[in-house]
Amino acid sequence: MGIQELRKEIEANARKEAERMKEEAEKEAWRIVEDAEEKRKKMIEQARLEGGAVAKEEERRISSARLRARHIVAEAREAVVVKALDELAALLKELAKTRDYPVVFSELAQAAVKELGVQEVVIECRKEDEALAKKLGRPTRFIECTGGAAAVSADGKVRVSNTFEALLESRREELKRRIFMELFGGA
Repeated sequence: MGIQELRKEIEANARKEAERMKEEAEKEAWRIVEDAEEKRKKMIEQARLEGGAVAKEEERRISSARLRARHIVAEAREAVVVKALDELAALLKELAKTRDYPVVFSELAQAAVKELGVQEVVIECRKEDEALAKKLGRPTRFIECTGGAAAVSADGKVRVSNTFEALLESRREELKRRIFMELFGGA
């Protein structure tokens, strides 16, 4: 074998080796690209999952904050309504000091007697209203209240109360609803 042939054989072997190395390099490159693509897909999926979890957590926090805000607003509105009821009670207490009160007292006492529906009735009222109660021609008993009157059957089994406190309490929910509607509309 001559130098020419040896050189040709070395060149052929070198080409074969270069081709083999090139093929291996291409295979390795594709494997690296595929691995990178797989990692990229996994990272995107992980980010999507984590992003979704983060978004869901953020949505939960926002929803919770909105709920707390609604609760705070509802409590504030309730406090305003209760304050309005307290102011109404104070106004009724002041009414008992006015010159219109004797007419109010008489109407409330007579309405209680009529609602009771019995002949023998005892009028319950404040000590300050004794003279007003006596004008109704009924026995009188004193109770603690800010104004108004109650009618009690002589045997004490049935009682109709038209005291300011009883009137407010019996109409409390209706008054709360009306005050709420007046102050806040349908909100």
